[in-house]
Amino acid sequence: VLHGGHQHHGNVRHQAVEEIQLGTPETAIADYFDNPPSWEEAGGVQASKLDALFDEFIDMKEDKMSPEAVDKFLCKIGLTIDDIAALMLLYKLDAKEMFVVSRQEFVTGFGKLG
Repeated sequence: VLHGGHQHHGNVRHQAVEEIQLGTPETAIADYFDNPPSWEEAGGVQASKLDALFDEFIDMKEDKMSPEAVDKFLCKIGLTIDDIAALMLLYKLDAKEMFVVSRQEFVTGFGKLG
C-alpha cells in the first residue's frame, strides 16, 4: 500500500487482503470485457428518449428514416451526408441500408454508444 509516495512494508497480509477485495486493474479490465454491462444497466441513453428523437425524423409510411430524413438528422447534429463522420456513425448504428436507418438500428446503436 502506498502512503505519501513511499511503500509501506508494515502489513503485507493487509495489502494482500486489499488486493483480493479490490482486485488489480488488470483483473478489473478483464472482468469488464468478459462481463460487459448492457447499455441499459450502465445508465446509457434511455430508449424512450431515443425513440422520441427518432420520431422527429421518421418517414411515417415506414418505421425508418429515409435518406432525406437521415440528411436532416445529420444536419441537426452538425454533419453533412458526405462527411466521413456521417459514414462512421451509420456504420456504428449498424445500418443495413445505405443512408436508411430503422428504429431498431437507431435506438440500439445510440444506446450502445451511450
